[in-house]
Amino acid sequence: MRRRAVFTSILLLFLAIVATKGVEAGPRLYFDPSSGNYDVGAEFQVKVKIDTDQQEAMASDALINFDSSKLTIVRVSKGDFFSGFDYNIDADNGRLTIYAFSEQALQTKSGTGDLAIITLRTNDSGAATLSFLCQAGNDADSAIWDAQGNDLIDCAANGSANFTIGGGGTGAEPTTAPSPTPASGGDNGGGEAAVPTPVPTETSTPPEAATPTPSQLPETGFEAPLVVLGLTGGIMLLLSLVVVL
Repeated sequence: MRRRAVFTSILLLFLAIVATKGVEAGPRLYFDPSSGNYDVGAEFQVKVKIDTDQQEAMASDALINFDSSKLTIVRVSKGDFFSGFDYNIDADNGRLTIYAFSEQALQTKSGTGDLAIITLRTNDSGAATLSFLCQAGNDADSAIWDAQGNDLIDCAANGSANFTIGGGGTGAEPTTAPSPTPASGGDNGGGEAAVPTPVPTETSTPPEAATPTPSQLPETGFEAPLVVLGLTGGIMLLLSLVVVL
């Protein structure tokens, strides 16, 4: 009895886990990759994936919202899950609609695969998101159809993608070029002559010419005779006066 009770408990737990997983992940759509960092002006690819959760699907519509100010859709290519494919881009409203279907009537497929491959180009820095327009009970949005026309998609299980776009541009940060060093021969090795930097030099100021002082005036050869002549003239004048008187 105890073994049977343990076995029953394990079986019930297993069924509960299976049931919970079935509720958590029904037929859905998602993106691969679902995140990434890209420079402004870069191009990258994102796959639109389908998972039927082992149910048989005949077609799928994927209505994708995107921020057209951050992302531009360059091209959309057919995936490998369904043979038929078409799409429409409404850049003004940021909407991409993908139609994937089986080209043979009532031919279904199950499992996981690619509905489409989107090539995107980044326009501006910031956060950019891809998401599916999907609402339970709405047949005019994203859907996964079976052969009877029933919508199998579990909107709550759909994935989204979030990308970070850098603001530094696609090129490397500019590197400041080093100042050229003058080389011998007047060339800096880059084809341009190096301009020598003028070096201030001390300018010697010629000494001012010495101005002779009166004491340095050259002596003349007439100074002594003039004195003698003056004295002689004075004596003669006195003698003349004495004679007159």
